[in-house]
Amino acid sequence: MTAHKDLQIRTLEHSNKQLEAKVKELETKLEEEISVKKSEVFMNAQLKEEKERREVTIQALQKLNNEFIVKLAELRCKIKKLSGL
Repeated sequence: MTAHKDLQIRTLEHSNKQLEAKVKELETKLEEEISVKKSEVFMNAQLKEEKERREVTIQALQKLNNEFIVKLAELRCKIKKLSGL
């Protein structure tokens, strides 16, 4: 009976070690997933900021282009008037 109990104890200890290894593996995977998630959140914030900067740049360039178009149209009209056309 003692040999049988010893075998049971060794079997349970082996199973316990396997479960501990699996828990450690899952904890490592969880840490990796958390790290990846944090990285993705950080990258997403950077992309949103870059998108906003580009939108501001586009708006500023559009305003500048419109100002140049107005000035160009005025000058063309003056040239035509001076040319007698």
